[in-house]
Amino acid sequence: MVGRSDDQDTDKGTRSPSMHWRKRESRIWTICALLVIAIGAPTAEAATTSWEFDTPSYDFGEAPAGGGLTESHEFQLMNTGDTSITISQTVLGLPEKEALAVTESACLKGLVLEPGSSCRTVVAFGPITSGPKTGYLKFKSLSEDPPPAEVRLEGEGFGPPIGIEAERLEFGSIAVGATSPVQTITVENRGSSPLRIYGVSAAGWDYEGWTLEYASPFHLAGGSCKEGEVLTAFADCTIEALFTPSKEGSFGSIISISDNASPGSPQTVQLTGKGVAPPPPTSISVGAGPGTSSNASASSPSGQRAKSPPAPPHCGRGRRLEKFKGRYHCVRRMPKHHHRRRSNAA
Repeated sequence: MVGRSDDQDTDKGTRSPSMHWRKRESRIWTICALLVIAIGAPTAEAATTSWEFDTPSYDFGEAPAGGGLTESHEFQLMNTGDTSITISQTVLGLPEKEALAVTESACLKGLVLEPGSSCRTVVAFGPITSGPKTGYLKFKSLSEDPPPAEVRLEGEGFGPPIGIEAERLEFGSIAVGATSPVQTITVENRGSSPLRIYGVSAAGWDYEGWTLEYASPFHLAGGSCKEGEVLTAFADCTIEALFTPSKEGSFGSIISISDNASPGSPQTVQLTGKGVAPPPPTSISVGAGPGTSSNASASSPSGQRAKSPPAPPHCGRGRRLEKFKGRYHCVRRMPKHHHRRRSNAA
């Protein structure tokens, strides 16, 4: 029994390594087959969502300032991805009022751009003032993907040269509460194209740093340079200014003229003035009466003119005027013979 058992164990011992190897080999071939299948199989690419303009930026060049929308360009918005995109909003960044405008567009809100398709938008440029301008045209999608498509826009406005007769006005010293004489500024169009005045304003301050935007001592008193004024070639207009200080001290101001002139806007004129204490009230001399040479000086504490004393009464015939204790009286004249009697009695 013992030897039989040993034979059986020996047989098991010789068969066991072979069986384990066959199982292990089978597993290795299975893994290799799976790797070959995984590597050789084509991979599926992820869908992309993207769009863009046919150009990243555009320069309109020069255009006359204040001449309206004169330059235009057509832009193409293209779907360059694999999924459809729905337009939700059109944004036009304006450097100033009416400098850019969409004059025609097929890229409307709600439009679905399929992959490979595009739509067109026409933008016009018309600067109000002279100088370089920048803006942008942007489209947003209904979802956050893709990000907005944007094109940068540039241009420059040019206008006529402008002439300012006085770049600084000095009002000098003015008493508090008083008003200075009117001073005039002349604005001239020194070019051949129209000069457009968009507005004239004045802001004041004192030299202690307190702004006087709502209580400026400088005021625009009139003139022909007003909002909407258009000056033809070599024509001019005027601006009138006043200075009325409300307290003592030195004051300054800037008159700002908004226009379409070159090289830029606004034009400025500096104003200066000083508020001083008002003069003391005027003294009035009042006569003391007939036969006196002294004068009494009378003045009102509030600076108002003092009242004159009442005039002496007019005495009738046979009476004469005499002053007694500061008051005038009419007394009866004594006859001449009465004086003689009194002198003889003496």
